[in-house]
Amino acid sequence: MVERSYLEQFQPSLEDIKRHLRVTSDDLNDTLKLYLRAAIESAEKHIGKVIAVSEFTYSGWFVRSFDMLGPFRKVVSVAVDDRKLESDDYTIERRTLIIHPEITGERLTVIYEAGYSQVPFDMKAAILLTAAKFFNNPVDSVESLPSVAKNLLRPYRTWGIEDGSDC
Repeated sequence: MVERSYLEQFQPSLEDIKRHLRVTSDDLNDTLKLYLRAAIESAEKHIGKVIAVSEFTYSGWFVRSFDMLGPFRKVVSVAVDDRKLESDDYTIERRTLIIHPEITGERLTVIYEAGYSQVPFDMKAAILLTAAKFFNNPVDSVESLPSVAKNLLRPYRTWGIEDGSDC
């Protein structure tokens, strides 16, 4: 099972979406945060990468190699059967964590960070457009991203194996 915790303020921010929608009141802040988060997660699903800088915790059966989501930033900790491993007990190739063969166990816990340190402008625009669609059509079923958002996200979409290290 993988759990996610957001580490930094979203890019684009609440202030960005309020400016985009020309909202001056703070009455809608909670709703706008929800739409912004939904738009970011929709964009992430579309491109196959993590946008918002987040910490991920995998806790499950022991596996010798573990693929982390990209763009990968850093490993926070690795533990096998609740015993913390040292950095020389594993290697990282691109965004795959590989446990050395002499280490065995039943359970693996990996905590790592992923996400864009600086979200590109076209990606921010796509997120703002999607959040605005959620805001302007709250009862309409939003079955996909707006076409312009898809076009803005196209260069970032993952089509094969890649590590997201260019982010």
